[in-house]
Amino acid sequence: NNLADHNRGATGAALVRLFPAQYTDGVYLPQQEPHLPNPRQISNIAMSGQSGLLSYRNRSVLSVAFGELEQTLCHKTKDWLHETNLWSVQISLMVCVKCSWLCRSTSLQGYQKYVDPGISAEFEAAAVRFGLTLAPPGVYKRNRTCHYNSAVNNSPGLRLCNTFWNRNNPNLQSSQDVDELIMGMASQIAEREDNIIVEDLRDYMYGPLRFSRSDAVALTIQRGRDFGLPSYNQIRESLNMRPVNSWDEINPKLNNTQVLELAELYENDTSRLDLFVGGLLESQEGPGPVFSSIILDQFERIRNADRFWFENKQNGLFTEEEIQAIRNTTFHDVLLDVTSAEEGDIQRNVFFWVNGDPCPQPQPITSSDLHPCKKVSSMSYFDNSSKAGFGATVVVLFLFPVASYIVACVVAHVRTARYKRFQKKLRGSTTDKKPAHETIGQMLQFYSVMVLLCCVGKSVTMFAVNPGTPEEKSKLLFSMHDIKEDGFLSKEEFTSLLRSFIDISGSALSKSQAEDGIAAMLQAAGLDNKDSFSWEDFHFLLYIFLHGLIPQVIIFLSSPNTEAFYFETVLTHRPDGEQDQELRQRQIKKIEQSNPQVYVRPQRERYNRNPVQQWIQQFKRFIENYRRHIICMVIIYGITAGLALERCYYYGLQAHASGIPETSLVGVLVSRGSAAAISFLFPYMLLTVCRNLITMCRETFLNRYIPFDAAIDLHRHMAIAAVVLSVVHSLGHVVNVYIFCISDLSILACLFPRVFSNNGSELPMKWTFWFFKTVPGLTGVLLLLIFAFMYVFASHYFRRISFRGFWITHHLYVLVYVLTVIHGSYALLQEPRFHIYLIPPGLLFLLDKLISLNRKKVEIPVVKAELLPSDVTYLEFKRPQGFVYRSGQWVRIACLALGTDEYHPFTLTSAPHEETLSLHIRAVGPWTSKLREAYTPEKLQEFGGYPKLYLDGPFGEGHQEWTDYEVSVLVGAGIGVTPFASILKDLVFKSSVKFKFHCKKVYFIWVTRTQRQFEWVSEIIREVEDMDAQELVSVHFYITQLAEKFDLRTTMLYVCERHFQKVWNRSLFTGLRSITHFGRPPFLAFLSSLQEVHPEVEKIGVFSCGPPGLTKNVEKACQQMNKRDQTHFVHHYENF
Repeated sequence: NNLADHNRGATGAALVRLFPAQYTDGVYLPQQEPHLPNPRQISNIAMSGQSGLLSYRNRSVLSVAFGELEQTLCHKTKDWLHETNLWSVQISLMVCVKCSWLCRSTSLQGYQKYVDPGISAEFEAAAVRFGLTLAPPGVYKRNRTCHYNSAVNNSPGLRLCNTFWNRNNPNLQSSQDVDELIMGMASQIAEREDNIIVEDLRDYMYGPLRFSRSDAVALTIQRGRDFGLPSYNQIRESLNMRPVNSWDEINPKLNNTQVLELAELYENDTSRLDLFVGGLLESQEGPGPVFSSIILDQFERIRNADRFWFENKQNGLFTEEEIQAIRNTTFHDVLLDVTSAEEGDIQRNVFFWVNGDPCPQPQPITSSDLHPCKKVSSMSYFDNSSKAGFGATVVVLFLFPVASYIVACVVAHVRTARYKRFQKKLRGSTTDKKPAHETIGQMLQFYSVMVLLCCVGKSVTMFAVNPGTPEEKSKLLFSMHDIKEDGFLSKEEFTSLLRSFIDISGSALSKSQAEDGIAAMLQAAGLDNKDSFSWEDFHFLLYIFLHGLIPQVIIFLSSPNTEAFYFETVLTHRPDGEQDQELRQRQIKKIEQSNPQVYVRPQRERYNRNPVQQWIQQFKRFIENYRRHIICMVIIYGITAGLALERCYYYGLQAHASGIPETSLVGVLVSRGSAAAISFLFPYMLLTVCRNLITMCRETFLNRYIPFDAAIDLHRHMAIAAVVLSVVHSLGHVVNVYIFCISDLSILACLFPRVFSNNGSELPMKWTFWFFKTVPGLTGVLLLLIFAFMYVFASHYFRRISFRGFWITHHLYVLVYVLTVIHGSYALLQEPRFHIYLIPPGLLFLLDKLISLNRKKVEIPVVKAELLPSDVTYLEFKRPQGFVYRSGQWVRIACLALGTDEYHPFTLTSAPHEETLSLHIRAVGPWTSKLREAYTPEKLQEFGGYPKLYLDGPFGEGHQEWTDYEVSVLVGAGIGVTPFASILKDLVFKSSVKFKFHCKKVYFIWVTRTQRQFEWVSEIIREVEDMDAQELVSVHFYITQLAEKFDLRTTMLYVCERHFQKVWNRSLFTGLRSITHFGRPPFLAFLSSLQEVHPEVEKIGVFSCGPPGLTKNVEKACQQMNKRDQTHFVHHYENF
């Protein structure tokens, strides 16, 4: 083999079979006990004996240690070999194979290309081990003057058991020590060629891939059985030798006691005798006929199959003179060149020592002359200090998220403090703040009403929840203003009663609006000419204006108490008085004939099903709604699991040759399986943020199969899975590092041949090497640190407080992918694969980025900017050339006055047919607040005009699919109304120009705290109502600041609003034709009524945009409706 580069030699090549293998099952199971004796018992019986007997042929110890010496010399003479010419290479090659075996061989007949030069199993597992019998228990050291040096412990020589496998021996610290050892071995005669092997090799030899000493003889016997070697007699028959029938025929000179004990082990059956045992027993003055034949065959095949053999004249490499010069070069010449020895210090034939050679040995070394073999000494590769450091490092690594969380909290605190100071600075210039006198006036009005209630001993809450009959509640309301207690109220007192309801409700109606509304109500009820009013008049007024509202109360408020109150009041108390009876009957008939167009009482009894049927129907609708999501998730996580399992299967069941299952099986399985999954998730996660690619694919047939709306949700899921697998991967490597830190260097060299070489050292690398001195370790630590910051700053809380922190840390993705490529390219266990997964999505992501970068460099001028109430900033800017978008899409903008590196997403409120683009941006954070400040008059004067914008987009999302449904429901809360503003304007425009589209009806529900909070929306809705000639849009406002129930606080608001809707077809609060409601919208009742109004529609699209609470309520209502076997509601939502 090539010692410098193993891959250029025969390492890993299959063994040659000279004879058929013998296995128990005929395939691979070796023969074991009890069919064959225990190898250790064979060693103790047949190979134990006296040491110090000299070789029959005076072989030197140098010939025994030739293999070890060759390795030492090759390392020692590396520079010399590199400086020599081709002759020197051929000389060293010849020396490495020239021995007494080839001397008996026939001469070379030329290169034989059909001969297999491979190592035979019989040679590797048996015959080559014959040298064990020649090894002495100790080795001499001498200098050039024949002075034999004692060892450090005053021993005459180096004890084999205490020196073998120990390169840190104090007797071998310099090159001079090695030279003296070589000269000593050249003069020392080896042990006799027999069946006796010294105890240093039988009891105290280090075995490969082991942590304790073992028996070289037992190992060799067991290795032969594992290789399936035939028995000793079978080999003799195959070599045309007569099989032995008795134990005496093997070697007549054997000790009879040993033979008898060995025969007993084999049950006196010579046919079961192992090849190695029989080969050693037949040795007489050298290897017996069996081993001699195997060794000779091996060397001849190596020589004859080598086309570069120096004696092969056909290759034309050497002349006759050069060949003869190589033949005349011996190992003696090589030793003189590489050691300090000179001519005469070593005999010419260094493999034998005969009388007359220089420096005879003092005496044969026996075991008794040397210090006894040391018992196996225990050495902790992982001592207490290493354990403490290793544990502390692991804890620190897993505290990275905690550290990043603390940093994020500090950043959030600083950002919040700055934002508060910024708000405090702008507080005095807030444009939509109520005047102080108005606020104080309303407080005084409310306080006066509360004082009035206290005078009669009642509270506001009492009228909302006071027990009693409806008659008692109604009379109590009337009696509060009947100060004279005569059962009548003057017109001023009656107006004050109605006005108090409006004051307590906290509405924003002006005094004139309230008075006009009350006067119109009295006129419509026929009570405008009366000067005094009884309780019956008051009750009739409520009946007139609330009777038509009762179905709304039931459906929208779902209040059984309210329903009972009004129905009971109406049915049990009819107005008295003959004068007004005809008028009142006429009013009642008119009211009862009116019927709401949408809000009808659903016939729930038709849809009642048992819970199992409801669950099945809900499950079917869930699958129908999210089938694309489910399929994509199954595919993605199926591929992820498949890649992980494939690696686990490979390293667990198919990588036995690598040695991994015998070392750190669990750690390697966990780390390699999770690494394979991460290699897929991280690259393909990039596709979920390719906004331009997603927008383009939405317009293709792929939108029917891939849920592009859920790209960000999928991004989050894949990211969470990736970080969990990264933690699992790290835990696997924690186990691996611990195992590698307590493994012998020979094991590490076998597992990681590119990193380690087996130089004989027993000490493995420390854990600090794996963490901080290897490329995978260092990059892994950096990746964990980056992941900690990226994932913490990407959480909803910190992203909302410090978007810039999220923006900066998320741009570390470039470093993540670079480090991941480097991390895997080191190829400790396998060839790198990450780049294979990264190339396809990486190219698409790069293309998407180039498209965005090309757009971002165009400065967009702002043509109009307004500071609207509720901290809303209206921006109208020039539409770039070729900018095509659909209603409901969004863009990303950056303001040049605030920096060009921070982009924020906003939905376009302009319609596609308009010549300019517009945005409505609410100041809810630092960036949007600074944006609002940038367009204040003071800043505009400072800038000399409107600051310009950078624009990236448009990008698609689920709201643009409103055209795919005949009936669509748009639900917006707060600033979430922006995508629907564009949709509504687009809808009425297409309707006005007779553009054909699928949508026939749109219901727009806008939820807001007060009617003043987003007054700017009223202008857009008014424009939509003016253009909506076909009444395609039905708009409903919900003011949530007011109470949901029909109690004292909201009764008159409903009365006034209902009257204005009937008389002027306008809302009293917004001035629009849209209906204004108070409280939170009852989505379930609303969707249920749509099934009645549109029974022919199979699917209704529900689109919501707002805080998570709103979208969850809408989703819950859709799920409840989908339990019924009726119209299918498909929900699309967007949270902010």
